[in-house]
Amino acid sequence: MGHYSPAAGAHAVEQAVVGIRLFQLADQQAYQSAIDAAAALSDELPGKMQIDPMALAFGRQAITHGYVTQAQMEPGFLFQRVRPDGSTEHELTIERGAITYRTHEYQRWSDVVRILQEVLCPVAAVLSGEDLSVVSVIELRCIDRFNQEGDGPTPLRALVRDDSKLIPARLLDLTELAHCHCGWFHNQTDEGRYLLNFNLDLGEIAAGQRSATLLQVISKQAVPDKGFFSSSRPFNDAIVDVFSELHSLDKSLLAGIITEEMQDRIGLTGISGIQPL
Repeated sequence: MGHYSPAAGAHAVEQAVVGIRLFQLADQQAYQSAIDAAAALSDELPGKMQIDPMALAFGRQAITHGYVTQAQMEPGFLFQRVRPDGSTEHELTIERGAITYRTHEYQRWSDVVRILQEVLCPVAAVLSGEDLSVVSVIELRCIDRFNQEGDGPTPLRALVRDDSKLIPARLLDLTELAHCHCGWFHNQTDEGRYLLNFNLDLGEIAAGQRSATLLQVISKQAVPDKGFFSSSRPFNDAIVDVFSELHSLDKSLLAGIITEEMQDRIGLTGISGIQPL
């Protein structure tokens, strides 16, 4: 019987994405100033290009829209660094209504905090005029991958806890080709809400190599003019505080899915798992 192992050794995070969306599109001057600020802060991201609005609306850069329902069909600007094989290492995307940073070099949460402090928050401050009231969504996305190893097929229950309320029990004996999606609003008030989304894909990533991919999308969404993100802290510090909160929710979500043995392997201990409301 085979077993699962975290794809990244001591942890399983394959990529992490942090993003901020505004209620309205910034004016052209603020947008250009944000691009200029990003250019000054992103010396390690030599690739630069404009992105088509359709790619932004439906591509991997898309951040949850929250309470803003209208499409923001405007072009964006991308800064990135790629590996020799063409895969992405880091990617910063700026739109008139959003900013997103994607990293494929996650080692620990402190690496993401450094990205927030040194790049994402300073650029978002320019785009928003350092006004928390115009921030509509703050979002964290993490992709964790667990690879099957050893001889023979490995049932999903070797990774997923038997008492998880997020994965149907009938899937736990599957060894390949499975998909599960769920999402719900969490702690909703008159000022805003949290949206938690979870996807699990079990399949073959190469000939004879199977893996389970877990995507967690957690966003804090504000109602216009309700002050859901209000804070006495400076703009950048307030944004980092929210992302730290989302990171705690992400860990709790994952703890409600994977076995305690796997939690120990990736250092996810002493955390109560989130269950659907």
